[in-house]
Amino acid sequence: MKNKKSMMNRIKQRGFTAIELIIALGVIAVLGGALLKFGGGLMSSGKAKVNSDFIGMLVSTTRPLKSPGVGYANLTSTVVAGYIDEGFVSGGTIINSYGSALVITPVSFAGVPNNALSIADGLYPSQDCNKTISSIGDSMLSVTVNGTSVKASGSPLNKATLQTACSATSNSVVWTYN
Repeated sequence: MKNKKSMMNRIKQRGFTAIELIIALGVIAVLGGALLKFGGGLMSSGKAKVNSDFIGMLVSTTRPLKSPGVGYANLTSTVVAGYIDEGFVSGGTIINSYGSALVITPVSFAGVPNNALSIADGLYPSQDCNKTISSIGDSMLSVTVNGTSVKASGSPLNKATLQTACSATSNSVVWTYN
């Protein structure tokens, strides 16, 4: 009889106890809170990678368009828009992953007119500003953030200045390369 009773108890207790349910819900709540807190950073980090790749693609697309004797004089944002993926172009305007229009302008470097290009780019959240510039800034001639130079020609990227310069909620970046 004792055997039959213990078997009946095991059969009856097939669900969770109230304490087990409360613990499970507590764990789910903690994990959900962590996801909400840190999940936005993951999305933001993904956009930083997309923008780093995008700026790199613009550089590799435009370098072959430099003409002997003229440099980049005839290269504008509208011209470049015809050479890149349509996903980054809206109505003939090049748009970054944050929705900001890019302006590509020929500039002089080392006293030679039109031998470099400048890309004015914007709307970078502070954390993405730092990540994007840190990943590709050293490959540029110069980089400014909100008017502050974070990389001068011939110098490495200044990480301390970059940290301070990228502190705004929305940051504008000017990339210069040749």
